[in-house]
Amino acid sequence: MKINRALYFALFIMMFSLTIQAQINENFSDGDFINNPTWTGDDSLFKISTYSSSTWSEQPRLQLNATQAGTAHLRFPNPIVNIDSTEWRFWVRLSLSSGTSTTNNARVYLTSDSANLLGPLNGYYVMFGDDASSTSDNITLWRQTGTGMTKIINGTIGNITSSKNISIKVLRDNSGNWKLYSDTTGGTNYQLEGEAADVTYTFCNYTGVYCKYTSSNKTNFYFDDFYIGPIVRDITAPTVTRATVISDTQLELQFSETVEATSATNVANYFANPGLGSPSSAEVDAVNRSIVRLTFAGSFTQNTAYLLAVSGITDLAGNIITTQNVNFAYYVPQQWDVVINEIMADPDPVVGLPNAEYIELKNNTPLPVNLNGWTLKVGSSTKILPDYNLLPDSFVVIASAASAGDFGANVPIIGVSSLSISNSGQEISLYTPTQLLMHYVNFSDNWYNDNFKINGGWSLEQIDPQNYCGEASNWSASTDLSGGTPGRKNSIYAPNPDLTAPILLRAVVNDNRTLTLYFSESMNSNRMNELSRYTASGNLGHPITATPTAPAYKSVVLMFVDTIVVGQTYTISISDTLTDCSGNMIVLNSSAQFAIAYPPSAGDVVINEILSNPREGGADFVELYNRSNKIIDLKQLLLGTLSNGTPAMKTITTEGYLLFPGAYVVLSSNTDAVRQQYTTYSATNFVQMSSFPTYNNDDGVVILTDLNSLDIDRVTYNVSMHYGMLKSTDGVSLERLSPERLSTDNSNWHSAASTVGYATPGYKNSEWLETAPADNEITIAPEIFTPDMDGMDDVSNIIYKFTEPGYRISIWVYNAAGFRIKQLVNNDLAAVEGTYTWDGTSEDNVKVTTGIYLYYIEIWKLDGTVKKFKKAITVGTKFN
Repeated sequence: MKINRALYFALFIMMFSLTIQAQINENFSDGDFINNPTWTGDDSLFKISTYSSSTWSEQPRLQLNATQAGTAHLRFPNPIVNIDSTEWRFWVRLSLSSGTSTTNNARVYLTSDSANLLGPLNGYYVMFGDDASSTSDNITLWRQTGTGMTKIINGTIGNITSSKNISIKVLRDNSGNWKLYSDTTGGTNYQLEGEAADVTYTFCNYTGVYCKYTSSNKTNFYFDDFYIGPIVRDITAPTVTRATVISDTQLELQFSETVEATSATNVANYFANPGLGSPSSAEVDAVNRSIVRLTFAGSFTQNTAYLLAVSGITDLAGNIITTQNVNFAYYVPQQWDVVINEIMADPDPVVGLPNAEYIELKNNTPLPVNLNGWTLKVGSSTKILPDYNLLPDSFVVIASAASAGDFGANVPIIGVSSLSISNSGQEISLYTPTQLLMHYVNFSDNWYNDNFKINGGWSLEQIDPQNYCGEASNWSASTDLSGGTPGRKNSIYAPNPDLTAPILLRAVVNDNRTLTLYFSESMNSNRMNELSRYTASGNLGHPITATPTAPAYKSVVLMFVDTIVVGQTYTISISDTLTDCSGNMIVLNSSAQFAIAYPPSAGDVVINEILSNPREGGADFVELYNRSNKIIDLKQLLLGTLSNGTPAMKTITTEGYLLFPGAYVVLSSNTDAVRQQYTTYSATNFVQMSSFPTYNNDDGVVILTDLNSLDIDRVTYNVSMHYGMLKSTDGVSLERLSPERLSTDNSNWHSAASTVGYATPGYKNSEWLETAPADNEITIAPEIFTPDMDGMDDVSNIIYKFTEPGYRISIWVYNAAGFRIKQLVNNDLAAVEGTYTWDGTSEDNVKVTTGIYLYYIEIWKLDGTVKKFKKAITVGTKFN
């Protein structure tokens, strides 16, 4: 009989079409559950959710969304007519508060002859957790006949606990043999739960989900990634994806899939060189059967690279591994082997990278470093790193799991639950599982060295990853056009070795037996605890303990047997064997004075210099001077300004800083910027405040108080206090002429001289006046002055000394022709003695010409006493 070719072709197309249709793939990517396929049932009790967490990615999922306790189901019609040679796969998450129970459990019906999954039916389902006849949390396979349930497979692998992602695979062959698999990590590394034979039903009218829940779990059931169709045959051989040394004799292998136990435990299938040979034992992990642990008879040599040949291993489908050579090394972590290499603290506004904060790590060694169990601390937040093999001389980016996919496939990345880095700066440290400090960075937004890039979108990059403790000198803003270089070599990479010796900055008394020494940079902590390196004068001698301060190691706390005596000044000396973390030895014969400080009183410390209008790239600063005979601790003082008429004060230091009599100290938010723009003579008299007051450029108030808000000193400054002939006051400090004169006396302030670069941070002011006491009522010093901003005789002083109080004083300046040039003082109530100053400018702030001028001074008292003085003064000019 002949068959019509057209009819035959039509039948073939129809059968092919049925084959295509008899396969279900549902991942809810269309954002609903009413199309392709159409789910029905208790549809008002479910929704599509895109919730994500650190343990599962953001994507659409079917989520229970009930309002109260109960049961709910959804199902869809299944086009598979016969379940012979059928595979089911799906993903489940039960975020239950305390595990499954008889009132909190789930079923996924593989087959059902009834659309109502809550009533009597005939079919099969996978059970998650307890039901009325079981109290286990295992994953099981059941047959249902009407209202009766029969357990076919009692799983033993996938114990269900709260908040666990579970992937399920079920196979049913033509002979009615069932196999149940699970992966409780939510992946595809399935392990066999059990197998059984059952041919009771072969139909498949409906597939669906069933939830039984209490009110506290009414939204805690999730389902996704359904596949129903022909059995997908495994034709891929296993491979080794990771080799991790877990002790000096044990190596853990992670395979790409579950391996067959007989082949995996055969020690002849493994051989390691150099010198190790085959292991003495090989064990498959009891929980994750894709992991094999090898134990060798001999010990691994530290920091030695080995090559392991793996052969003969098969998966559960019988696919055999192609002989694979696997590199591993017994790595003993050493400090700075892995460093923090790049920081994106402020990604907004976006330049070219994802809008995500990140920290990049770099492996400085020629060996792979496994980061499993390492700790990354960002401020007070702690992140435990997962199993990740960081290859030699390579990078990995740490970012939030939610943003990890935004960096692209070419960026090696580790996703953590969240990552938040302070824009202005923060401590970041990296520790091994044994709590060895690997690397520490305490960055500041001053490190950008770029006023534009500091506003966001650009990362901070390390210049030289071998300069582990370079701090600000080894970091700067990225120059890459995208804003950073996550996962690749830094754009500003260059050799930048630390060749600078560390400096002992200061010594501060903590109590009557302990002392803290502060250094200019991070020190080698292994040497800081040796007692013989430190010697204190007087009765103290060597300390009995020396405790380095982690994690920066920029200070050490010393404890002595004898007490530190009040009123006595000591010297602490350091032998020349302390080094920084780059190996530079401390300055020879380093020493610092210390004593128990006295409480400050008003006027003990004065505001001596103010820079409120810095140049581009600079920073405000305030210089203090100790005019008393006391030793003052700056942790007892606050610096501030007025905000809406109320003092707004900032802590100068929490560590302490001893200001000795006659000493200067510079306070700033960026002491490096101050040092770069001005001549300085010591690194020890700078204090970088964590939060610096905001001072207006032209006018404002600088306030110094004690901790009880008592004013120690206060200066109200304005631009008119500067030398009137200056074209600009940018970068020009106001210097105090004399610490003995009143802070409120505007004539006691003057612009710093041009010859010193317009500021003298940390040392004697350029306009400092050493004026001798008046030998009569009115004295002029100097009698010839040259107001040319060179720091020498730039002002003229009118020094007065009266025999009794109560005088009021007025002072005028006249030229040789008798014309009045300027009124310096108008009816001031004078002290018994004091000083007024003229800077050589006229009433309209124009510099006067050279020549002879006259001071006309008038004093009077309420009792009618009046005195008048005329004093000549010469304005001169220097000639080169």
